[in-house]
Amino acid sequence: MMKATFHVPALALLLVSGFATADTPRKDEPVPATEPIKCYEIVWGSKENPGLGLTAGQAIELCSGATDAIKVVQCFVKAWMHPDSGGLGLTAGQAIRLCKTSSLQ
Repeated sequence: MMKATFHVPALALLLVSGFATADTPRKDEPVPATEPIKCYEIVWGSKENPGLGLTAGQAIELCSGATDAIKVVQCFVKAWMHPDSGGLGLTAGQAIRLCKTSSLQ
């Protein structure tokens, strides 16, 4: 009986480790972009896209947990934009808190 209980956990560990490595992308495969990553790439910017002028920390705070990158960015832009331009005129921090909360629902 002692042998059987020892082998069951060892087999379970082997199976679990097999599943964990099965989804690991190979070096030559592109890593799929998640919604938080898409959001971060939009607000932080790149060579092609200047971004929104947020710090890296602000971009991470806004985008972490995002379930729809485009909606989060649209919310932030509307909230941060000056009221004369149709926005809410919030500070960057206020807009981040408002739009991060709405993206998690």
